[in-house]
Amino acid sequence: MITANANFWVFFVSKQMGYTTTTQSAISEDLNLSVAEFAPFGSILTIDGMIGAIASGRIADHFGRKGALGMSTFSSIVGWIAIYFSKGCVSLDIGMFLNGYGIGVFSYVVPIYIAEITPKNLRGGLAALNQMDFGDMEMEAAMEKKTVGKRASK
Repeated sequence: MITANANFWVFFVSKQMGYTTTTQSAISEDLNLSVAEFAPFGSILTIDGMIGAIASGRIADHFGRKGALGMSTFSSIVGWIAIYFSKGCVSLDIGMFLNGYGIGVFSYVVPIYIAEITPKNLRGGLAALNQMDFGDMEMEAAMEKKTVGKRASK
């Protein structure tokens, strides 16, 4: 389960990064948010990703790699639930805060976890594959943004 979670983080992070730009107008309309109220929602992910990455070493040392993956997964799930059920900008920002923190922890722990559980003869390839998947998913999210933007403008 934890190994599947470690591999799933790539998909999760890329979708999270592409989420705000494709849904900005719909979220703003649904919650009646001004641009100033919505702006932190798009920025919080990056800032909290840095905070999560800084804290991730201590978290991984204290709870172990599996524990850190579980905590970041829980943080991300709670963040998505907060975003889904939000009725205003505060709960929207709290959800994004939790997602960003989870992504920061994932970005540190997953490559280390993969390197620790992989046999020596496959270690370099699987660690590189993790990073290549991340780049591939980011590119897919960018293409999805372009496609959604074209549909929305029609």
